[in-house]
Amino acid sequence: MTGTTANTAPGHAADLERIFHAWDDALGAKDVDAALALYAEDATLESPLVRHLLGGPHGIVRGREQLRRFLPRVFAHQSPKRQRSRTGYLTDGTRLSWEYPRTGVEGDSDQMDIVEVLQIRDGLIEQHHVYWGWYSFSLLDDDRRVTDPVGEAGRANLDQAQAVYHQWHERARTGDVAGLLELYTDDATLESPLVTRVLDRADGTLHGKTELGRFFHEGARRRPNDLVRWHREDPFLWNGHTLSWEYRRVTPDGDQIDIAEVMELADGRITDHRVYWGWYGTEHLITNATRQS
Repeated sequence: MTGTTANTAPGHAADLERIFHAWDDALGAKDVDAALALYAEDATLESPLVRHLLGGPHGIVRGREQLRRFLPRVFAHQSPKRQRSRTGYLTDGTRLSWEYPRTGVEGDSDQMDIVEVLQIRDGLIEQHHVYWGWYSFSLLDDDRRVTDPVGEAGRANLDQAQAVYHQWHERARTGDVAGLLELYTDDATLESPLVTRVLDRADGTLHGKTELGRFFHEGARRRPNDLVRWHREDPFLWNGHTLSWEYRRVTPDGDQIDIAEVMELADGRITDHRVYWGWYGTEHLITNATRQS
């Protein structure tokens, strides 16, 4: 037995032992499928590497689909110092933790100093928290200076993306048309299913601030709408030029129009804006059009 356990049922102990070995084996083999098989569908992973490799605002990966995007990048960017020298694990029967100490257990050359803490449920990883020591942090800091996939300009753009994320939402919610238009370039385009309804035209694409202004003014005039609740929870997505977020249908106050916003940014302003409606919003649009015909 390689672990230190406290009042752990035999079945749980076997799961802990299996995950302890299988996770490290998948890391060593860079086997994405084997690693994914260890996680629950709704698992979360928090690690300093998340922002570094994915370029988002938070260090959290949620669910297997996001893990499937994240893990190949982890394996592809493994430092030569990411060795796997460790001893046993600690557990209380549901949490599993082990350490990769900087000096290694055999006194080998320095390796990345990391602690893994896993919450196990029904034989699968439910939560995974990764903690880095000073040596790992120094390697990441050095790597960012040389090969950061976001880069210095990207980090500045990340701040700009975050500003657009907050300012667009607030100005649209309050009907601040002038403020909204400030966020767009003069020749910006906007595509939305709502364009054809609000402006009574066949083409759903707008070009330039004059057309955008007409659309925003008319949209603001038609509010309030009880189904436009402006509720969002998840952080935005950002890859260096494309910004996206959701207004999911389900909110604490009831269903809302479900919309995904996608924006291309240049120098901190929106050049192209594409709006996608979900099933609930689409049905609402169709129902209203039928009533008006």
